[in-house]
Amino acid sequence: MSEEDILQKIAEKVSGIDINDLETDLMSNNSAKIIAKTDSEKYKNTVNVIFTIKAELNSIISNEDRYLGIYDQNPTEEDIKKYLINNGYDFIWNDVEITFNSDSQTATVKAKDKSILYYGSVDFSYFVRKDLQEVITSTNLEISGPLTINSYLEVLKEQNPELDINSMTIIDITRDYSQKESPYRYSATVVPTNNNVYYGAKK
Repeated sequence: MSEEDILQKIAEKVSGIDINDLETDLMSNNSAKIIAKTDSEKYKNTVNVIFTIKAELNSIISNEDRYLGIYDQNPTEEDIKKYLINNGYDFIWNDVEITFNSDSQTATVKAKDKSILYYGSVDFSYFVRKDLQEVITSTNLEISGPLTINSYLEVLKEQNPELDINSMTIIDITRDYSQKESPYRYSATVVPTNNNVYYGAKK
C-alpha cells in the first residue's frame, strides 16, 4: 500500500479527519505509523495502525486449476473445498461463498462482502457425465433394412435426440426366437465408449 492508500483508508474509517495534516511511515507489509505533520494545527503525536491487504481470488487460482474434473452428479461445496485444498488452495472458508450453475456446469467461489481477506470471484468449470439408464428413455425401436450397430444407433438417436451416439455402442444383440415370423424381435445393450460422457448401461 502506498502512503495515499493508507491515508485514504484512514479517511474512510475516521469521519471528519483531515488527512492533509497527516503523513505515514510504513513499518512492515501490514502496519504503518500515522504521524501528525510538524506544522499541523489540528493534530499531534503518532498512532500505529495495522491493515490487511486483500487477495484477489481471480489472481490466486491459476488457469490450469479452474477445471474441476468429471463427476457422476453435480458437485457439492465439500467437493469444491476438497479439490481446492488438494491443489494447495486452503482458504479461510468463512470468508468465501460457493455457488453453482448446473446449466452451464460452473461453480463460482466469491469473496463475501464482509471479508477482510479476499475480494472478487473466480469461476470453475466441471463436467457431469450421464447415466445411460436415465438418458435413454425410449427403448422400443423399429428398424428397417440391414440390422447393424449403426442402424440401431441412428434409430436410437431419432427417439432420444439428446444422445451423443458417438460416445456409445451396442453389444449383445440377441434375437428372440419365440418369434416365428418376421418382423423379428431383438434385444441389445447400450454401453458407453467414452466414459467421460456416459456411464452405466441400458438394455
